[in-house]
Amino acid sequence: MRVMVLLAAGAALAVAAPGSEAGKKPRCAKTVKVVTGDDADGNLFFRKTKVTIKAGSCVRWVWTGTLDHQVEGKGFRSKLRTAPYSYRRRYPKARKRAFQLLCTQHALSMRMKVKVVPR
Repeated sequence: MRVMVLLAAGAALAVAAPGSEAGKKPRCAKTVKVVTGDDADGNLFFRKTKVTIKAGSCVRWVWTGTLDHQVEGKGFRSKLRTAPYSYRRRYPKARKRAFQLLCTQHALSMRMKVKVVPR
């Protein structure tokens, strides 16, 4: 009985933990797709280098190509992966300045901005 109570308490904490990604996807008012990757000619890219979304919306990066990429911005970092892979980030609040993002593996050539405006 004691073990069952401890397991139930642990499960409740895991579900209630803020910021926990226990298999839950963020709820997005709208999702904008950005292709992240490389091509046969050696080009590295974010296809959409500037994105404007409303607060509560998400950006979903979809990897293409053969190289590893990793999207990083203020307060988050995706996993270092190669295609096929995707990563989604919700932007809950509007702000005056755009978020600056980059691929940590190709920081000199792979940069983009996400502007979040009020709903």
